[in-house]
Amino acid sequence: MRTRITIGMIIIFVVSAGLFCGIMSYTTWNTQRSEAKRYSVSELNALVWKLNSENYPMDIKDSPYIKDTILRYRIQQYASLSREDMDYVLQKGEEDIFNNSSINASYILDSMKTDEIEMGNEKYRAAFFKYGSRYYSVAGGTIMYDGEEYDISVVRDVTESMNRVRMVAVWCIFINLGIVIVSIVISILFLKHSFAPLEQLKESTRAIAQGDYGQRIGSVRKDEVGELADSFDRMGEAVELHIREVENKVEEQDMLIHALAHEMKTPVTAIAGYAFALQSANISEKQQEEAVSFIDMESRRLERLSSKLTQLIMAEHNRIELQSISVHAFAKQLEGILVPKADRQNVSLHIEVPEDDYNIEGDADLLCVLLTNLYDNAYKAGACRIGIHFAVNEWTVTDNGCGIPEDELTKIMQPFYQGDKSRSDEGFGLGLAICKKIADLHRMELRIMSVVGEGSCVYMTINC
Repeated sequence: MRTRITIGMIIIFVVSAGLFCGIMSYTTWNTQRSEAKRYSVSELNALVWKLNSENYPMDIKDSPYIKDTILRYRIQQYASLSREDMDYVLQKGEEDIFNNSSINASYILDSMKTDEIEMGNEKYRAAFFKYGSRYYSVAGGTIMYDGEEYDISVVRDVTESMNRVRMVAVWCIFINLGIVIVSIVISILFLKHSFAPLEQLKESTRAIAQGDYGQRIGSVRKDEVGELADSFDRMGEAVELHIREVENKVEEQDMLIHALAHEMKTPVTAIAGYAFALQSANISEKQQEEAVSFIDMESRRLERLSSKLTQLIMAEHNRIELQSISVHAFAKQLEGILVPKADRQNVSLHIEVPEDDYNIEGDADLLCVLLTNLYDNAYKAGACRIGIHFAVNEWTVTDNGCGIPEDELTKIMQPFYQGDKSRSDEGFGLGLAICKKIADLHRMELRIMSVVGEGSCVYMTINC
């Protein structure tokens, strides 16, 4: 991690320095070019003003040659007083009247992209170009002199200025390179110091991985590393808690198995006893029929107990695949299971579904087990009227049975818990425990409201 962070920081430093130098050099170069063009325009404007303000009287018969000579003289006189890096060009058409530079200014201004700069009441064209190894700025315009039009230009050699800009860019690169190197060295030392406590974290986590779940690191710093240590401590606590939960699950399953073995003793002993009597004892035909009937009843009881325990253990292991279920189709499936049973038991069963169908995610078989168990519990509680209502966000099962005492409501969903033993001799205390597990697997909240002597209502709130 430290290597990756160091490489990342080096890349960031180098890219940042490169961008800074590039932007600064580009901006300075363009600014210098603009200033050079404006300076050339300013010089040209001063020359034009000078020519316009000092008109020499001329005879109308004077030849064009004399006018050109006068203009050449005036510009030459002006050029002799100007800076050494400033050259002037005066042209009439294609003819050079005066040119103390080696550049065809008119051609440059006509062939290159130029800026139009206004100064005073005049508009001029300006350009920046490289000629050989030198840099120049040129500004040009036109003047009227004694009825004739002349092209006048100023050419300025700005090579020294542009070279200074280049030197500034080079110095910027070297300075930023030095800053990058120093920053990298400082960053490496800082990261090495900052990551040193992680070695302690590594040793502690290795101990946790080897099974020492009580190992704690303790906060060694008050920064991100300290927060990381606290996070590892919380993780250790969570792992230890999870291990305890797993151990409790194993203990609970062991209790289920022991409880099953205990519950099976009675029917198995009875079946074995009556089977021995049928084989060995001299009993009457009526006693034989009673023995066979009892064996059949206890066998069915043993089968129901085994089936319910299997359902509970499967629910414990979360072996469930959720599928989209139509509530209308599910209600019809449930009617096919419960209506015949209710007819045999003389129970008034009412199943109500909303007019508009909707889907839920779940396992139809397990949901049938859930509602069938709730029906069976209601019947065992002496109910003769049972209602199942499918609302959009909540399902309910109501009955008019004997009800459940308030002090038993928090216990009845525990495996093998039975409240009033007089309600039925068929129960094992597994039905509501299975219902609770199935509801949890479907992210349903299972609540029971009951009034003794009036009946119960089981609410299944759908949270998915």
